[in-house]
Amino acid sequence: MPPLLTTVGSLSAAVGEQPANVRFEVQRYGAPGPTPSVSVSHLVPDADWFWWSLQWFCVPDCCGLDAYEFSTVSVRRALGHDVEVPDGILRPCGEVGDVQRLVEDLGRSAEELRAHDAPVVSASLINHFVTPAALADLFEFLALQLTEATP
Repeated sequence: MPPLLTTVGSLSAAVGEQPANVRFEVQRYGAPGPTPSVSVSHLVPDADWFWWSLQWFCVPDCCGLDAYEFSTVSVRRALGHDVEVPDGILRPCGEVGDVQRLVEDLGRSAEELRAHDAPVVSASLINHFVTPAALADLFEFLALQLTEATP
């Protein structure tokens, strides 16, 4: 079996005056072929209105997590706030769904992910292999951003 490679990146967004960073680890095998992972698609909250609005310049089928803009501006845009965004945004924002439910679902999913014993997980919506803790960190970060941006 090829060696396990780890690529580390970071997602950052401004929270008030202070930048907040969410770190994630992408673990994949060094050669083409199947990567043994557990699907956690069922843990990704059902909120197409939110996920689609975060896809600014690409789609997860192509770019995985890099298709998403995880920033305060992006979350505020998803909630219908009037924010300045660059030209060429892929998707317009649609009608805002149930924000409180999404925050609760993100929290529950983060808890389940933290209890997961698989070393690598994947989900169709993110099209990326990540550690359960990394995906939990991302979900908690988004829940915080949603809470802070909701009047």
